[in-house]
Amino acid sequence: MRFAEVLEHDFVGLASGSALQDYLSEHAARAGRRLKLRVRLRGFDAICRMVEHGIGIPGCRSMRGSCSNI
Repeated sequence: MRFAEVLEHDFVGLASGSALQDYLSEHAARAGRRLKLRVRLRGFDAICRMVEHGIGIPGCRSMRGSCSNI
């Protein structure tokens, strides 16, 4: 699935100022969109917990493999 295709979904992201979060936001902007961040957290473990509870999807593909119920 292409990044532009998932921009309609809610994301669970990293805290503002995170290099990875800024990178993802820039890619969304290039696609003419904004990330729909439902919540911002400080660490990957917290992101996985939120994703496992159906709060949103993680922003990077490598996280999808780390969160067990995605």
